[in-house]
Amino acid sequence: MGYSDVKEIFKDVKQLADNLKNEELNSKILDLQSSMMELASENLDMRESLSKVNDLKDAKKYLVRKGDFWVKNEDIRTKIQSKERLEDDISAYVYCPVCLSKDNKLVSVNNFSRQWGNELHCPVCDFISGQY
Repeated sequence: MGYSDVKEIFKDVKQLADNLKNEELNSKILDLQSSMMELASENLDMRESLSKVNDLKDAKKYLVRKGDFWVKNEDIRTKIQSKERLEDDISAYVYCPVCLSKDNKLVSVNNFSRQWGNELHCPVCDFISGQY
């Protein structure tokens, strides 16, 4: 039974209550319907959160350590090792270790290596390191 089925049941019950002309029953049905809408919204929020957690879990399977930072995969680590300076297309796949361990978030240091010379800088937690 999905949300649309429950919604139809509420409509039917509301119509029956209207026919009985019982204000207290109508009021309780509206309260119940409102509670159901809140639960549906909460359910949607929880599904979205779970999806984000699963996406992060999948992404973390492929992360590899490079210096102080995490990088998307072994291919990116190899590209970093072959370059003296990080380019934006590569730094987009370099993630802050502090944000990953503390907040469980993949925060890219993209576009922040140029501002800080040869150091990488996290735009969220301000972690700075030249070890990559």
